[in-house]
Amino acid sequence: GGKIAGRIVFESKRTKEFKKDWIHKLKEDTLSDQGDVSVLVTQTLPKEQTMFDYQDGIWVCQFNEVVSLVQMGGNSTLRW
Repeated sequence: GGKIAGRIVFESKRTKEFKKDWIHKLKEDTLSDQGDVSVLVTQTLPKEQTMFDYQDGIWVCQFNEVVSLVQMGGNSTLRW
C-alpha cells in the first residue's frame, strides 16, 4: 500500500573474527536511528552459529543470506 511498515538498520562487517560488542553497538545505533529491526551482515559468524540467526534482539547473517532474510521478513515469517 506504499506505507512505511518499519525501518531496518543494517551494518556490515568484513573481518576474520566476529566480535560480540558489534551486537550492542548495532542495537544502540538502531535506537538512535529510530529503527525497528537490526541486521548485522558479517563475513564471519559467531562460532556457535552456522547460518542466519536472531541473537540478542538483532538478526546476524552472512552476505550471501541477507537478501533471503529480508525477503522472508517482507513475507512476515520473521520476528520483525
